[in-house]
Amino acid sequence: LKVAINSPASLVIRTSQFASLLWLNASFASAYKYPLLSALKKLMFEVMDKRQTGYEFFTVGLMWQLFGQILHDHSYTVTDMAERRNAKSTEQIKTVLNYIRKNYASRLTLADLADVLNLSPEHFCRLFHSITGKSPIDYLNYYRIECACELLSSSQKSITEVAYSCGFNDLSYFNRIFKRYKKVTPGHYQKTMLSKKTE
Repeated sequence: LKVAINSPASLVIRTSQFASLLWLNASFASAYKYPLLSALKKLMFEVMDKRQTGYEFFTVGLMWQLFGQILHDHSYTVTDMAERRNAKSTEQIKTVLNYIRKNYASRLTLADLADVLNLSPEHFCRLFHSITGKSPIDYLNYYRIECACELLSSSQKSITEVAYSCGFNDLSYFNRIFKRYKKVTPGHYQKTMLSKKTE
């Protein structure tokens, strides 16, 4: 495993992808069975969401703690055929997540994502939702917003430039989706994050 910190942007994208993969492992869903894993996961999401000074390094540290605890608890073990089938489905969805990571800035439709696995849109939606608990478009929007947050907090690009850079072709739609995930407008988020860097 390699963790390269080339820039805040690359790190956020790497950790966002890792956070997405956490959704795909059923072991993490059981706070009763793996309380420490659950606590570490929750803390990592909180650190990523707040984006306070030095959050990149906190995230990497928590990521290594998670890996160590996973190995310690053997929470990665596949023990029966049902889990093996689920593991196969998980690998399929990871392929789609990787495709999104590489192409999120382009125009992507549900049909495009389904084609990655050679599935019909209907079958693909059921598979994706069964593994992640989200629809493919919900996840795509989530990932694009995370990338937009990095641009807003690290550059002087306009809201429109950021929206188009992250695959949104409609500014009003971008503003609405951004506020749904972050509870603030893109403009407010950018102003807050850039002001923190000048303190």
